[in-house]
Amino acid sequence: MNKKIMMKWLISLLVLTSASVQAVILQEVGFASLPGDKTEMELKFDGEPPEVSGYTIETPARIALDLKGASSELKKKYHKIGMGNARTAIVVGTKDKTRVIINLTELTGYSTRIEGNSLFVLIGQQEVA
Repeated sequence: MNKKIMMKWLISLLVLTSASVQAVILQEVGFASLPGDKTEMELKFDGEPPEVSGYTIETPARIALDLKGASSELKKKYHKIGMGNARTAIVVGTKDKTRVIINLTELTGYSTRIEGNSLFVLIGQQEVA
């Protein structure tokens, strides 16, 4: 195979590969108060939500969630929650992930679930995750 044809083939392959590895985009965030002093946060994406890795911090009380491969289109970083134990949420992005920090009155557990293009975070579980 001649060099020009090989280079065109490699460039085409790289373009196709990079197009298929585009990040999922966080488009909306919402909050709902649930019985039992629980709060549910919904993160809506333009495709299937990414895997979540997270941790909690006791002082100050907060939950930090990393969404690897996600970028954010949210118009603001700071979101007032004011429901149950959840006070505020901060959404910040880097080149390879989006981090969601949920500030709490006191440390509590959480769980996550994916439904369609939404990632739900239930804040107020009995056990700290």
